[in-house]
Amino acid sequence: MLPFATVLAQDSAPDKPVAVVSIASYDQLIKDFSYLTGVSGRPEIGNIAEFVSEPFARHMNTERPAGILFTIADGDPKGVGFLPIPDLDKLLAMVTEKFGAEVEELDDGIKRVRWNQNVYLKQQGEWVFFTDAVSHLKRLPSDPASHLAGLDKKYDA
Repeated sequence: MLPFATVLAQDSAPDKPVAVVSIASYDQLIKDFSYLTGVSGRPEIGNIAEFVSEPFARHMNTERPAGILFTIADGDPKGVGFLPIPDLDKLLAMVTEKFGAEVEELDDGIKRVRWNQNVYLKQQGEWVFFTDAVSHLKRLPSDPASHLAGLDKKYDA
């Protein structure tokens, strides 16, 4: 069982991923983690992981995968992660309340979250994209999960 897998894409045209990190759905990850901690004789660790992650999970579509898309822009790699979060504002309200993160509204629906370092977020449909550079949030795919090509299911039992 692997919680994620990486594949290199054949096409390295601009805005097309040259590498993809596929992360199984939250439901699948918790199921696998609980199984592993159970067979290792420590099921309470799985229960703790589910308890600790629940405040974040309640803001996600826990049946959908997540991932990171890597492209090349101006000769440099850029990475943009995506999470299945239908309402970013609800998640940010929780993060601000529980962790004291500062959220700043920028142009084009982009939000900067200041915690230990800046993270830039953008809601697009049912997905939230995140990165460390605001310029990476310009041309985003409408369905980022399609770039996973089924890896989120193939490499997680």
